[in-house]
Amino acid sequence: MSVPGSGAGGGGGGGGPAGPPLPASQTECRAVGMLERVDQSTEFANLLRSLCASYCSHATHSMVLRMPLPPGPNAPPGGTWTSLRLTRRLGRSVVQGGQGGGGVGKPPHPFLDDPPERWEVRHEGPPLEGPALNALPAAMREVSDAACYGAGAPEFFKVLGGKLEYEQYREGNEYSIIFHGHEIKVVLAMVYSLNEPGVLRDATSVRRVGGGGLSVEASLLVPEGRHYEGANVLGAFGAQLVPYVRLVRAEVPLPPRGQAAAGVAGAGAGGAGAAGAGPRRK
Repeated sequence: MSVPGSGAGGGGGGGGPAGPPLPASQTECRAVGMLERVDQSTEFANLLRSLCASYCSHATHSMVLRMPLPPGPNAPPGGTWTSLRLTRRLGRSVVQGGQGGGGVGKPPHPFLDDPPERWEVRHEGPPLEGPALNALPAAMREVSDAACYGAGAPEFFKVLGGKLEYEQYREGNEYSIIFHGHEIKVVLAMVYSLNEPGVLRDATSVRRVGGGGLSVEASLLVPEGRHYEGANVLGAFGAQLVPYVRLVRAEVPLPPRGQAAAGVAGAGAGGAGAAGAGPRRK
C-alpha cells in the first residue's frame, strides 16, 4: 500500500514544466437536503443534467475515522482529535449487481492484473463557526485531500489510532455544475448502512436508510479565506432547486457508531470533525 503526497509532483522523465502546486488545504462549503417525493426524481435529475457540464454514476463506500492528535500544552483531558473521510469508488452497483460471489468492483480482466484499490483520503478540520458564519447558507470546514492505494488502507489508519465513527454506501448520480465561476459537485443518491463493518459484497451487505427519499448533497471548494464567497454561491445555487428540494447547512449530528442513519443527507458533514479540536470561530 502506498500513500502518495497530495501536492503536484514533478517527477518522471517527461521533461515538461511542473504545474502549479496544489494548495495545502482548501475550504469546503457544503449544503444538503432530501428529495422526499420520489415521483419527482426523474424531473429533478433532468434539471441537474440541464445545468451540469458533465455527470456520471456514483457508487461509493465511505467511512469516517476519528484520528487522535499529538497532545499539546493546553489539550483537554480527553485529548484532541480530527477526522479522516476515506472514500473508494466502486466499479458497479452493489445493490443491483446481483448477489453472486463476484465481490465489489468490475469483473476481472482476463489478461491484466487488477489495479490497486484507491481510497480518497480527506482530512476534515473543525467547522468554521461564529455569529456571522452561522447565518450563511452552507457549512464550511478546511479540508486537505490525498490518496491511498491498497485494500488495507482503512486498517492502516486504524493502526495509527483511528477509531471508526461510521461508514456508508451511496448509489446514484454525480453532477459537475459550473455556477458563477465555481465548480459545484451535486450527488443525488440513495444511502445505505452496512450490516457488518467493513463488509461490502452485494445487496445482502447493506440496508437502506433515510426512508424512501433521495439524498441531495451540494459542495464546492474555495481557497482559504474565501469561505463567505463559497457559501453564498452555494446558497444562490440551492435557490434554483427549491421547487424540488431545499438545501440547508450540512450540520447534522453524527449517527450512532457503525451506522449512517443521521448522516444520510450530509454524510456526516456537520459533526465528523467538530469534536476534540473544537469549532473554529471567525
